Amino acid sequence: MPTTYPNEAWTADGGVEQLDGTNDAATGLPFVPKGTGPTSAPTYEVQYNRRLERQNRILAPWRQLQVVDEGGLKIGVYPGAYTLGGVRKTFDGATNQAVADSSTKYAYLDSSNTLQIADTEPTDLTTFLPLAEVQTAGGVMTLTDRRLLSAFHIPQIEDSADITGTPNETFQIDDDNTGPKLKNSSGTLQVRDDGDSDDADLQCGTLNAIDEVQINGSTAINGSGEATGVASGAVGTGGLANNAVTGAKLAGALQLRVAGCSFQIGSEASDAIDVTIQFEDSEGTSISEKRLVRAWIGDAVEGVEAATAPSGGVAVQTGGLLQTVTTGKHLLVITDATGAAVIRLSESGTPTFYLMVEFDGKVFSSSGITFA
Repeated sequence: MPTTYPNEAWTADGGVEQLDGTNDAATGLPFVPKGTGPTSAPTYEVQYNRRLERQNRILAPWRQLQVVDEGGLKIGVYPGAYTLGGVRKTFDGATNQAVADSSTKYAYLDSSNTLQIADTEPTDLTTFLPLAEVQTAGGVMTLTDRRLLSAFHIPQIEDSADITGTPNETFQIDDDNTGPKLKNSSGTLQVRDDGDSDDADLQCGTLNAIDEVQINGSTAINGSGEATGVASGAVGTGGLANNAVTGAKLAGALQLRVAGCSFQIGSEASDAIDVTIQFEDSEGTSISEKRLVRAWIGDAVEGVEAATAPSGGVAVQTGGLLQTVTTGKHLLVITDATGAAVIRLSESGTPTFYLMVEFDGKVFSSSGITFA
């Protein structure tokens, strides 16, 4: 489609004549009065040059960063100031830049404030300042000013779904430079204060951490949602206080602290069944220490002494017998060094017994010990 230019009408002659000796309010440029000559005061030369001087000052800003033909298939670029990616920059100008004949090149300033003369411009419009298209053919150069593309530019206010990013590594939340900053630090998203001198607070509702949560570089909650450690320092009212322990230290502190016991009921052999008692810490790990416990035979879970003792009695197979409280029913037993004791029940009939163990006031019960 061909370029179309308007056919602008001139002001009527009479209207132009009325401008003699006046100033144009919008530009401050004077109209030289009719009849002004060398003997006028001021002279025609002075009045005319005054106008040119003021007119040149008006044109000077637009001359900045303009690409010009220096002859011999070489270009120059006027110095100038501009803004790219929210950063004020100044280009010092360039001269004697050669362009090959029979070519089309694009002159632009890149994000490093460096003049580039390339076959194409970058595809990301936010990373460069266009200057000119340079065409050469048969030793003749044609320049097309492309600064208009940035001069006549309306920044797009995009929908959130269309925003692809910012060329800066830091994004300020408030436009008055007083809010926190989101910062990309080697692929890690940081929340920084307005001066980028310290980390800022982050407040949210539900925090969905896909991998793990760290405090000062140490894992506090792993990817399975398990609390594995807490950094030293106060956590809050009602929480862990100063010098709170890590998960590993807590486990170490609770070692040898009996939290329960397990029972293993063996198979009946020659009218005898061995029941192994193993004391465990809070993590279900067998303790490695001797313990004194009370053990008795009952007719129900967590019951009292059985009405009738096993016909063949009870005997300690592993550990040590400290005292018999009730013959065939009730014993004080010392475990071995692994926290285990084995008690044998002997019975010629077919009853079901339960072995109860008391430690630190808490009663633990086995499942049914049934003779066949």
